[in-house]
Amino acid sequence: MPCGRWSTIGQQVSALDISADRWFTATTALLHYVLGAASQNAANHERAQALGPEPDPSAYLKSVAQSWRGLSREEFPIIRALADRGLDHDNRLQFMDGIDLIVAGITARPPTP
Repeated sequence: MPCGRWSTIGQQVSALDISADRWFTATTALLHYVLGAASQNAANHERAQALGPEPDPSAYLKSVAQSWRGLSREEFPIIRALADRGLDHDNRLQFMDGIDLIVAGITARPPTP
């Protein structure tokens, strides 16, 4: 059990302006996001290594975007829009934007009775 992660994230959550009965759900949501993002980044790094000995995340994302461009625009409109825009991005910035979205949701939702 990741008590260290729970404790670290839980302390941050407890500092938010939310009731204590929402700490568990908020901490769980943030922990799942952190672990999911870490897992996805590790998988992407592994896939990038398959392209050559020196992992190049940008080249990997370009190859993914290229394969997505082969999908039907009618059947996969969101995927095609992402592929056409390009998938290259700053992982840290994207991660922090995700944290901001989750925290905004946690603090915006009124407590349930």
